[in-house]
Amino acid sequence: MTDEATRRTLDRFAADVRRPPPPVPVSAHGSLAGGDHRPGRSDLDVVAVLDRVLAEHSPAA
Repeated sequence: MTDEATRRTLDRFAADVRRPPPPVPVSAHGSLAGGDHRPGRSDLDVVAVLDRVLAEHSPAA
């Protein structure tokens, strides 16, 4: 179970990454997936797998 601030951050990430193109899966890794996430201390390791390249959507380098 995650705290409310972590849930809002994950929801915002998922909403942002679902703008074109939509991801195949979005999953948590690290401490959140392992169950030892510490709100306010742990980072969030999240992976989104897309079915195409994002080059046209990425900011210029």
